[in-house]
Amino acid sequence: MRIKTILFAIIVLTILCNDCMPQSLQHCFLTSNKKKESDASVYLKTSLQLSDSFDFRYVNGFTHKDELGFTHERYRQYYKGIAIINTDIRIHKKNGEIVSANGEYINEQQIDTTHKLPLSDAIEIAKKQISASYKNIPEDVLTADPNEELYLYTTGFSIKMTYMIKVYSMEYLIGEDIYVDANNGSILNHVTFIYD
Repeated sequence: MRIKTILFAIIVLTILCNDCMPQSLQHCFLTSNKKKESDASVYLKTSLQLSDSFDFRYVNGFTHKDELGFTHERYRQYYKGIAIINTDIRIHKKNGEIVSANGEYINEQQIDTTHKLPLSDAIEIAKKQISASYKNIPEDVLTADPNEELYLYTTGFSIKMTYMIKVYSMEYLIGEDIYVDANNGSILNHVTFIYD
């Protein structure tokens, strides 16, 4: 009974939250079919009917076993090897076999993965964003981790190539992940974290 209540709540929340999600993101709620499957990536690609351009990868450290014997794991979607920010599928297993899955994914046929902005420019844009957000913090006390990895970021009706720049200052005890559009340099989002 408790599991049915939880599953019903997930379905209702999925329907209610549909208007607040970017249009490129889609919701899924899957239940296992008669064929038993333990490989989450195969299960998701098959169930969601995605092209070979997509795959799903386990997010390290995100496994939880509950008191009912279910194991819950998180997976992120990739397009041609590029991680897609804001996609998050939760896989639910019992006795090693997938029982259900829910979360957000994209199913665009073609995604533009070109980018023009060099990483060095993205870092400077991210530092300027932090300096402007936190008044009186000079840019020369800010450190940026030079992460060369590019991501796909879902925003509004589009999917954009993005740098995720981690900018922080030990002196001022601030830090943010700044998402910089890898083509036009606009700030797509910023997430504050506690630097330790």
